[in-house]
Amino acid sequence: MKQTWVIVMLVIVLVGCQQSEMKSATEHQNLQGEQGHKGYIMIHEDQHEAVASDSIEEDREQANEEESIEVDLPNEQSDELTIDEADQIAKQVLKDNIETMEEVQEAYYTEWFQLEEGSEQYEQALAIVQEALESTISQSALNKWTELYLKEFFIYQYTLAVLQPADLNILLNVEYESDAFTLNFIQLGDVAYRETTEYEVSFVKEDRWKFNGYEMERLDDSLNLTFDDLKHAYVNVGTLERYEGTLVDEFEHEGDPYLVINFGPHDRAINLRTGVDRPDVLNQM
Repeated sequence: MKQTWVIVMLVIVLVGCQQSEMKSATEHQNLQGEQGHKGYIMIHEDQHEAVASDSIEEDREQANEEESIEVDLPNEQSDELTIDEADQIAKQVLKDNIETMEEVQEAYYTEWFQLEEGSEQYEQALAIVQEALESTISQSALNKWTELYLKEFFIYQYTLAVLQPADLNILLNVEYESDAFTLNFIQLGDVAYRETTEYEVSFVKEDRWKFNGYEMERLDDSLNLTFDDLKHAYVNVGTLERYEGTLVDEFEHEGDPYLVINFGPHDRAINLRTGVDRPDVLNQM
């Protein structure tokens, strides 16, 4: 009986040791798992998504930075002027010149009524006009063109040499360089004062676009103009916008071809060979 009891006790001790070893092994595995998690050795699914999201965001930021750099690169064509832009600048500057001189006229017309070139009063007038035109005529051209404007408005009073927005008629072309451009065009003639003339008018950008002078040459060659050449030839001087010409008629007169084109309030009969507007011919129709 005593021997049996001893055997039972040994069995109980052996079972208890095995359970203790299994529990210890289980706790050791759990501890390894916890250490692995705490040390970020194991990456769970939500952690993988977070890391992937950060990587995508970095790639997106890098791509945006590269795109921004590309957009900020200078465009070689960005500083070019189109013909329409140059036309608008030229018309506005010429209009500003004339309006400035009209203000000077209003202020000094009576005082300078019989202004004589070379007199003390003339020199005083020249200084006043020069100061007035500084905002619209370039520094390099100011002396020459100030005197022309003074003479045209106060001595000759015809202003034929003063280029006006309405003179920029047809076949416009622009040559642009940095902060400067030349506008080439043909001014249509009339039967009163003007001959058909080719102009090169220059402008420079200082604090703003300014008139820098012009050169001109009378045209005697046949122009062989078309309706497309003429359909935007005339300007609304109030708005500086160009009229959209409408073809009214075409005919020959004294061997030359003519087109009658409506520009807003006026019909004009234009000689296609000479580029002369002939209201006298229009009145004979």
